[in-house]
Amino acid sequence: MQLKSNTILAQLTVASLSCLGVSGAFAAEWELDSAVLLYSEKDRVNAVEPAVNLKRTAEDGSVLGIKLVVDSLTGASPNGATAANQPQTFTTPSGKDTYTTPAGEIPLDDTFKDTRGQLSLSYDAPLSSGNRYTLGANLSSEYDYASASLSGGMTHYFNQKNTALNWGLSLAFDQADPVGGVPVGSTDTQLRLRDGQSDTRTSVEALFGITQILDKNSLIQLNFGLASSSGYHTDPYKLVSLLDANGDPTAYYYENRPDSRLRAYLYANYRRHLSWGDTVETAYRLASDDWGILSHTLDAKYRWNLSERWALTPRLRFYQQSAADFYTHHLNSVPSAGETLSADSRLASLQGITVGAKLSYQLSSKQELSLRLEQYEQSADDSADQPGVQAQLPQSSDLSATIVQFGYKLRF
Repeated sequence: MQLKSNTILAQLTVASLSCLGVSGAFAAEWELDSAVLLYSEKDRVNAVEPAVNLKRTAEDGSVLGIKLVVDSLTGASPNGATAANQPQTFTTPSGKDTYTTPAGEIPLDDTFKDTRGQLSLSYDAPLSSGNRYTLGANLSSEYDYASASLSGGMTHYFNQKNTALNWGLSLAFDQADPVGGVPVGSTDTQLRLRDGQSDTRTSVEALFGITQILDKNSLIQLNFGLASSSGYHTDPYKLVSLLDANGDPTAYYYENRPDSRLRAYLYANYRRHLSWGDTVETAYRLASDDWGILSHTLDAKYRWNLSERWALTPRLRFYQQSAADFYTHHLNSVPSAGETLSADSRLASLQGITVGAKLSYQLSSKQELSLRLEQYEQSADDSADQPGVQAQLPQSSDLSATIVQFGYKLRF
């Protein structure tokens, strides 16, 4: 798995929202935004992610940003195979060891662990015309994956700086170095066929957007993005079970995803500062790709200012997606050479809901502490076309996770 990098959407959003309606000289200032995130899935993956984001705003209004993230993951990860009424034994990716899943349980690779690091640089500055440009670079690395990306964009203001047009482009290069080499997709895992030690993927993403101030207390943002990637998209550690008529596994095959992907998304955000001091924010994202996945995301937040120092921000997020065209819970027959297939639950038809809140405390005019607590529940209907015993067995698409984040901000 790769660590997600900062997108050009996020960079241009910050540029447009922070500068709309702003004119004149800036006060030179440093800002430190740090956090530690704890993520825990029930009986599965646990993650600890410290992050530090340092920004300097110069007197000319330019902003230099440096962000460092370290992500440590341990626990057990689903390998894609179905549960069974008897114990199942799997070979680890290195081929040097095995692990056994008890009867009636989802196969989890309990040797899963990873440490990932990411360094991001950004520079946002004004032009003599009054517009702004943004540049960014990102490097991330883990023991079996590396990524590098560059991005650039422009923000054009008009209508007395009440309207901003954004456009930008990002390029990314990824390299996968799976443990044990790159499996040959859709082949029997017992054969352990390999197609070299590593593989690569290149991606390009373009963004177009508009941010409009509606009145002194509210604004709306609309963005459209298009992303294309080519190369290695397969998860080298995922399997697909071949089942007999009774639903019992008889063999396992490596997953095999298409070598290209075209994605498009539409994003809308509305923010309003209420007359009594609170703030409400709602967002909607519609995304689609040529893999057949169509997703909807609704996100709502309400910042409730309890006092001059305390604030509570409840959040409700809903996500729904359709399954990829090549997603399959299992196989009923031996796949043909090169056939695209995956039982990865992240590609299934699913829905998830996040409920939580963030509590903030203003230590001083330049310091803030925060605590965020969220619960995520995910489910999918995988019971429709399952043979025999599979209809009564647990499914890997069901997921429960708890998120806790401690934050500290300082301006100096």
